[in-house]
Amino acid sequence: KLSMYILIPFVLIAKEPDLGTGLVLLLTGFGVLFIIGIQTRIWLGLIIILGLAAPVIYTHGLKPYQKQRVADFLGKPSYHVQQSLIAIGSGGMNGKNQEDATQTQLKFLPVSSTDFIFAYLGERFGFVGMIGTIALYAIFIIHLLQIAMTNTKDYFVKVFASGMAFLFFIYMTVNILMTIGLAPVVGLPLPMFSHGGTSFIIFAVLFGILENLLAFRFYFMYNADSKVTFSKRKPLVRSRYR
Repeated sequence: KLSMYILIPFVLIAKEPDLGTGLVLLLTGFGVLFIIGIQTRIWLGLIIILGLAAPVIYTHGLKPYQKQRVADFLGKPSYHVQQSLIAIGSGGMNGKNQEDATQTQLKFLPVSSTDFIFAYLGERFGFVGMIGTIALYAIFIIHLLQIAMTNTKDYFVKVFASGMAFLFFIYMTVNILMTIGLAPVVGLPLPMFSHGGTSFIIFAVLFGILENLLAFRFYFMYNADSKVTFSKRKPLVRSRYR
């Protein structure tokens, strides 16, 4: 039953067509179900169904350009990936000055500010910059998981923080892997780095929801005897300016 709330949006998004975002939604949704604790037999059933349906989905469900992306991934890398690898390799250990970053300056690297921004970071800041970027994401994801593990009494905070960590991990991993040729090219931005207002606003809204949940997480525990409606809740931490 819970799977329907994930599968229906996935089908609608994939029909737009935006298979990349649909797959992220699918993986994140089932990741949250895993955190909630779905029975093993249900997982096995889903894996078997998806495995049997994969050939049919590939043959009749994917559009020609999507099949070409899979073929490029399994065979010779596409032009985008080739230029991305050249940009990353030319950056060396410490990167290049902006004027010397020829892959970006001469427009050899397509969409360097969005989908392939990690390749741009590799050319400009080198291996050190790429490792630093991955380290920042790792610290952030670990922090979200710590929030989930330290708020076991608030189930909603636990699930929401874990889901955010899973979402960031998927976006980061897929974007980085596709720039180095280890995943098919899909239109997934690098969270908080790629140029584009929509993804930034969505992630900012997620941060805001999490902060709100953390601000009110113990209120009803301390006021168990009082009948307080949701609209009358007050934050635990008072502002020093009051």
